[in-house]
Amino acid sequence: NTLYLADNQKVGIGTTSPSQKLHLLNSTDDTNILVESTKTDGRAQIRFKNDAQEFVAGTSTADNFIVYDATNTTTPFLIESSTPDNTLYVDSNGRVGIGTSSPANTLDVRGDVVIGATPAIKLFNDNDISVVPSINFASDALLAATGSFNINIDSDNNTTNAKFSIRVNDPTSSAHEVFHVTEAGV
Repeated sequence: NTLYLADNQKVGIGTTSPSQKLHLLNSTDDTNILVESTKTDGRAQIRFKNDAQEFVAGTSTADNFIVYDATNTTTPFLIESSTPDNTLYVDSNGRVGIGTSSPANTLDVRGDVVIGATPAIKLFNDNDISVVPSINFASDALLAATGSFNINIDSDNNTTNAKFSIRVNDPTSSAHEVFHVTEAGV
């Protein structure tokens, strides 16, 4: 039973009772399908099509893995070659990790985050402020709350010289300080 064509026009490879149009079975080893192109910048892809929609999944001419919406001519999903491990990870609890295989929350990002094209907001951990997390707004900003709004310093209570500062004219810790309050309230 290497290749079997059933009366119902179903093909079996490794089985004499195919349950689908193409059924591959290997009870002693892993089963894989290889779609290969040895053409320079060739595509190796599989098409999925129903009465209204067509998608293509596979390698692109730029050697990336893509999911291409052939109906609307868009590429909603692309993975570049040499993408590192755990770039995008979804765990069994539905938590999404970006840069981590152990997301601790619904969305757990290990690295810098930019929101907006300008960007409107940057959350980053590699500014020159001794690698502490920072938030940088690209333009005017408003922080507002419909209830209490708290800013905690030394929230883990492991230092005695923490302070809250307002600085101007530079996005780094070397900016001119115009106001500060220490954890002692001074």
